[in-house]
Amino acid sequence: MPTTYGQAAERIRMILAAEPSTREVSMFGGLSFMVNDKMIVNVRRGGDLLVRVDPSRSPELVADHGARFAEMGAGRAMGPGWIDVAAELTATDSQLRFWLDVAMEFNDQTAGEPGTRRAPAARDTEEGEETAVASTAPTADPLSTDEPVVRPSHTPSSTLFP
Repeated sequence: MPTTYGQAAERIRMILAAEPSTREVSMFGGLSFMVNDKMIVNVRRGGDLLVRVDPSRSPELVADHGARFAEMGAGRAMGPGWIDVAAELTATDSQLRFWLDVAMEFNDQTAGEPGTRRAPAARDTEEGEETAVASTAPTADPLSTDEPVVRPSHTPSSTLFP
């Protein structure tokens, strides 16, 4: 995908390269990085980030780390869990990694909710520990038969409730 969001997008791609189930989607007027079908960060054209975080950490991240509560338009708060991070706060790789780690921490908390397909990543293991990788290959259903599945036809509600 061509980079119209500058170095910030390239740096995020490099950091997330080993992450399973990652994709990029244009939304919120920028380029969003999705992990497990959930947005973790959005890069805006100026290099600022919209970061999805644990709502309980939002006040701390704003007070102690210089982020701002995110707004969708003037005065319209996006709600807890959405923060804006100025490009200056991600100038170094360690600063950018901090914000991505915060976002992934929340993403990991929501793993297992509908829409998630996350396999354990190397960053989740202790040094020297092997990681099991989930296979995306279809598996045979032990209960399946060669017989066709017969499903009842749809009955309009008007015939059920006069």
